[in-house]
Amino acid sequence: MRNREPAVGLFGSPRPWFWIVGILCFGVGDVVTTSVGLGAEHVTEVGPLVSVVVERYDVPGLVALKLAVFGACYLCYRRVPSPQNAGIPLGLAAFGTLVVLWNLFVLYSPV
Repeated sequence: MRNREPAVGLFGSPRPWFWIVGILCFGVGDVVTTSVGLGAEHVTEVGPLVSVVVERYDVPGLVALKLAVFGACYLCYRRVPSPQNAGIPLGLAAFGTLVVLWNLFVLYSPV
């Protein structure tokens, strides 16, 4: 029997994929679905911080808030030792996926 390489060794570190999924879901997906929701009559933003930012600054404020969150997460990622720092982009990816799914549920659920 020959020795097999682990899948991570074949495709490199999974961390870049965690960042990509985090940016696409928590960043882009949440901003898009929230923007669509703000235009719908039956949807309001209920997040305590986000609702204030969106009420005052609309979507550009939400984008600025997202950029600040990503900046803080990246700084934490750089300061936390490896392999524990993989949890930061993984958490963004998981949370972002849940947020987008929830937003889609709210958008398309019957009123």
